[in-house]
Amino acid sequence: MPRLENLFASRFLKARKSNKLLSFLSISSVVGIMLGVTTLITVISVMDGFTSNLKKKFLGTNPHILLSLADGSGIWDWRGLIKTAEEYPEVSAAAPFILGQAMLANDRKVSGVIVKGLEPATEKKLGGIPDTITDGSFDALSEESEIPS
Repeated sequence: MPRLENLFASRFLKARKSNKLLSFLSISSVVGIMLGVTTLITVISVMDGFTSNLKKKFLGTNPHILLSLADGSGIWDWRGLIKTAEEYPEVSAAAPFILGQAMLANDRKVSGVIVKGLEPATEKKLGGIPDTITDGSFDALSEESEIPS
């Protein structure tokens, strides 16, 4: 026994001898809706991929949570704070950083910038910056210097 939906669809899609225009319009409408839904699914898929790629690139260099003191001074017991943070199962990784201000100048222009200093050994486990280096080696940074205790 045919399903009710199939009976309705066949009734409107099959043409009677006197009403071929209605059949053509019905088939054109169904094809148009199919193309529209296909396009919508494709656009949503592409935008979802673009969004996840953008999030990955943005969060690769900026953390979800940033801890600092209200007065802007450094946290002296940062190793203990990292150990405490990593005890939580929701925390995938933690790393220390230093923020500072600097000036860049060339022949015609001077700009203020914010410089972020990272410890290379702990930054490797986060993966954001070491994965984006195209020239040189991130491993060369750890050979240069170490953060004092």
